[in-house]
Amino acid sequence: MKEVKHVVRSGPDKGRAFFIQRMSAFEAEKWGRLFLRGATVDISPDMKPVYVGGMAELASSGLGMNTLRAMPSEYSDQLINGLNGTIELLAVDGVTRLSAACIGEEIEAGTYIDVQQRAFELNIGFFQAVSRSLPKLPKAEAERETTLSAPTSHQPLQP
Repeated sequence: MKEVKHVVRSGPDKGRAFFIQRMSAFEAEKWGRLFLRGATVDISPDMKPVYVGGMAELASSGLGMNTLRAMPSEYSDQLINGLNGTIELLAVDGVTRLSAACIGEEIEAGTYIDVQQRAFELNIGFFQAVSRSLPKLPKAEAERETTLSAPTSHQPLQP
Protein backbone atom coordinates (compact mmCIF):
# COMPACT_ATOMS: atom_id res chain seq x y z
CA MET A 1 0.00 0.00 0.00
CA LYS A 2 1.33 3.46 -0.84
CA GLU A 3 2.00 5.79 2.06
CA VAL A 4 3.17 9.39 2.10
CA LYS A 5 4.63 11.43 4.92
CA HIS A 6 3.22 14.93 5.29
CA VAL A 7 5.09 17.39 7.52
CA VAL A 8 3.33 20.60 8.55
CA ARG A 9 5.44 23.53 7.32
CA SER A 10 3.92 26.44 9.25
CA GLY A 11 1.55 27.45 12.02
CA PRO A 12 1.14 26.10 15.53
CA ASP A 13 1.65 22.50 14.37
CA LYS A 14 4.84 23.23 12.42
CA GLY A 15 7.02 20.14 12.32
CA ARG A 16 4.25 17.65 13.16
CA ALA A 17 4.33 14.66 10.84
CA PHE A 18 1.45 12.63 9.45
CA PHE A 19 1.41 9.40 7.52
CA ILE A 20 -1.34 9.06 4.94
CA GLN A 21 -2.05 5.72 3.32
CA ARG A 22 -3.72 5.03 0.02
CA MET A 23 -6.91 3.00 0.38
CA SER A 24 -6.94 -0.52 -0.99
CA ALA A 25 -8.59 -0.95 -4.37
CA PHE A 26 -11.68 -2.44 -2.74
CA GLU A 27 -11.98 0.35 -0.17
CA ALA A 28 -11.38 3.06 -2.77
CA GLU A 29 -14.01 1.68 -5.13
CA LYS A 30 -16.59 1.51 -2.34
CA TRP A 31 -15.58 4.97 -1.08
CA GLY A 32 -15.79 6.37 -4.61
CA ARG A 33 -19.27 4.98 -5.19
CA LEU A 34 -20.46 6.50 -1.92
CA PHE A 35 -18.87 9.84 -2.83
CA LEU A 36 -20.59 9.87 -6.22
CA ARG A 37 -23.91 8.88 -4.65
CA GLY A 38 -23.59 11.63 -2.04
CA ALA A 39 -22.50 14.22 -4.58
CA THR A 40 -25.45 13.46 -6.86
CA VAL A 41 -28.18 12.77 -4.31
CA ASP A 42 -30.04 15.99 -5.19
CA ILE A 43 -29.38 15.83 -8.93
CA SER A 44 -32.22 14.74 -11.24
CA PRO A 45 -31.78 11.14 -12.45
CA ASP A 46 -31.44 12.13 -16.11
CA MET A 47 -28.56 14.51 -15.30
CA LYS A 48 -26.60 12.16 -13.01
CA PRO A 49 -24.49 10.62 -15.82
CA VAL A 50 -23.48 14.11 -16.96
CA TYR A 51 -22.64 15.21 -13.43
CA VAL A 52 -20.73 12.02 -12.57
CA GLY A 53 -18.72 12.36 -15.79
CA GLY A 54 -17.28 15.63 -14.47
CA MET A 55 -16.42 14.34 -11.00
CA ALA A 56 -12.85 13.34 -11.91
CA GLU A 57 -12.13 16.89 -13.03
CA LEU A 58 -13.84 18.30 -9.95
CA ALA A 59 -11.79 16.13 -7.63
CA SER A 60 -8.50 16.92 -9.29
CA SER A 61 -9.28 20.65 -9.21
CA GLY A 62 -9.01 20.73 -5.43
CA LEU A 63 -12.74 21.19 -4.91
CA GLY A 64 -13.41 17.58 -3.98
CA MET A 65 -13.27 18.14 -0.22
CA ASN A 66 -15.60 21.14 -0.60
CA THR A 67 -18.04 18.87 -2.42
CA LEU A 68 -17.71 16.26 0.33
CA ARG A 69 -18.34 18.80 3.09
CA ALA A 70 -21.42 20.12 1.27
CA MET A 71 -23.06 16.68 1.05
CA PRO A 72 -25.82 15.53 3.38
CA SER A 73 -24.26 14.21 6.59
CA GLU A 74 -25.42 10.64 6.00
CA TYR A 75 -22.84 10.56 3.19
CA SER A 76 -20.18 13.02 4.33
CA ASP A 77 -19.78 11.51 7.80
CA GLN A 78 -19.04 8.05 6.36
CA LEU A 79 -16.70 9.49 3.75
CA ILE A 80 -14.77 11.58 6.27
CA ASN A 81 -14.47 8.54 8.55
CA GLY A 82 -13.04 6.63 5.59
CA LEU A 83 -10.47 9.34 4.96
CA ASN A 84 -9.63 9.54 8.64
CA GLY A 85 -8.86 5.85 8.57
CA THR A 86 -5.97 6.59 6.21
CA ILE A 87 -4.36 9.22 8.48
CA GLU A 88 -1.96 8.69 11.37
CA LEU A 89 -0.09 11.30 13.39
CA LEU A 90 3.48 10.67 14.45
CA ALA A 91 3.48 11.24 18.21
CA VAL A 92 5.92 13.60 19.87
CA ASP A 93 8.11 10.61 20.81
CA GLY A 94 8.88 10.20 17.07
CA VAL A 95 7.98 6.51 17.08
CA THR A 96 4.33 5.97 18.01
CA ARG A 97 1.64 6.55 15.41
CA LEU A 98 -1.70 7.88 16.61
CA SER A 99 -4.89 7.05 14.73
CA ALA A 100 -7.29 9.76 13.61
CA ALA A 101 -9.45 9.05 16.66
CA CYS A 102 -6.60 10.35 18.86
CA ILE A 103 -5.52 13.24 16.66
CA GLY A 104 -8.26 15.72 17.60
CA GLU A 105 -6.67 16.65 20.91
CA GLU A 106 -3.17 16.86 19.45
CA ILE A 107 -3.47 19.34 16.58
CA GLU A 108 -5.19 22.52 15.45
CA ALA A 109 -8.38 22.38 13.37
CA GLY A 110 -6.68 24.04 10.38
CA THR A 111 -3.99 21.38 10.36
CA TYR A 112 -6.64 18.67 10.45
CA ILE A 113 -8.41 20.19 7.43
CA ASP A 114 -5.12 20.44 5.50
CA VAL A 115 -4.24 16.81 6.27
CA GLN A 116 -7.72 15.67 5.19
CA GLN A 117 -7.18 17.49 1.90
CA ARG A 118 -3.87 15.64 1.42
CA ALA A 119 -5.58 12.32 2.20
CA PHE A 120 -8.30 13.13 -0.34
CA GLU A 121 -5.72 14.00 -3.00
CA LEU A 122 -3.85 10.75 -2.41
CA ASN A 123 -7.03 8.72 -2.75
CA ILE A 124 -8.83 10.35 -5.70
CA GLY A 125 -7.75 7.72 -8.21
CA PHE A 126 -11.08 6.03 -7.52
CA PHE A 127 -12.88 8.68 -9.58
CA GLN A 128 -11.35 7.44 -12.80
CA ALA A 129 -12.01 3.80 -11.86
CA VAL A 130 -15.60 4.38 -10.74
CA SER A 131 -16.42 6.58 -13.73
CA ARG A 132 -15.22 3.78 -16.06
CA SER A 133 -17.68 1.40 -14.39
CA LEU A 134 -20.66 3.68 -15.02
CA PRO A 135 -22.88 3.29 -18.07
CA LYS A 136 -21.85 5.49 -20.97
CA LEU A 137 -23.89 8.57 -21.69
CA PRO A 138 -26.10 7.99 -24.76
CA LYS A 139 -24.78 9.84 -27.81
CA ALA A 140 -27.83 12.10 -28.15
CA GLU A 141 -27.61 13.05 -24.46
CA ALA A 142 -23.86 13.70 -24.74
CA GLU A 143 -24.42 15.98 -27.74
CA ARG A 144 -27.24 17.81 -25.92
CA GLU A 145 -24.99 18.33 -22.89
CA THR A 146 -22.16 19.64 -25.07
CA THR A 147 -24.56 22.10 -26.65
CA LEU A 148 -25.90 23.20 -23.26
CA SER A 149 -22.51 23.57 -21.62
CA ALA A 150 -20.62 25.16 -24.48
CA PRO A 151 -22.73 27.65 -26.42
CA THR A 152 -21.09 29.07 -29.52
CA SER A 153 -21.52 32.38 -31.27
CA HIS A 154 -23.79 30.61 -33.76
CA GLN A 155 -26.39 29.91 -31.08
CA PRO A 156 -28.45 32.83 -29.84
CA LEU A 157 -28.68 33.01 -26.06
CA GLN A 158 -32.18 32.74 -24.70
CA PRO A 159 -33.27 35.14 -21.94
